[in-house]
Amino acid sequence: MTDENNTPSEDDERVVRLGRASDEPTAHLIAQTLERAGYRARAAGFETIASQIVPGSSQFTVDVLIHEGDYEAARALIEGAPTSELAVDDKRRCVVCRYDMANPASPVCPECGTDLEALGGVRQRFIFDAPPRDPSLLKNPGALLGLIVLIALPVSCLGYAVYTLITGSA
Repeated sequence: MTDENNTPSEDDERVVRLGRASDEPTAHLIAQTLERAGYRARAAGFETIASQIVPGSSQFTVDVLIHEGDYEAARALIEGAPTSELAVDDKRRCVVCRYDMANPASPVCPECGTDLEALGGVRQRFIFDAPPRDPSLLKNPGALLGLIVLIALPVSCLGYAVYTLITGSA
């Protein structure tokens, strides 16, 4: 998202995790699909502790990262992909670019290059994260109230201690 001066908003600069894939090809397929649809996404893999403890095992969690401003639309695109043999909508169009796939010669969309057969089963191998929360205290009243209490309590105790020192009363 950009403002009237065409500069990125703060939300666009914050990268959040869209979710985790059970394998690296799935994460890369989702990231590539999102990129083809115009969203800024990437796959990033992390080796789990189990693969370091158990010799010969290679367990990874592969995250799909996206800019926060694109989170909702990107999630809707991946969630909207049918879990059928081809990721096409009810009118037999590619879910990424809307190319007519009524009589496909192959499962790869000729318009955007998305492997619709692979994307069709991707949702079973991908776990979405909860939507990102706004870190701003002003937009989170509970956090703001907690911060006020956290500051006010020690200040009032310090004020009382200074008062008793000055007046000599306990």
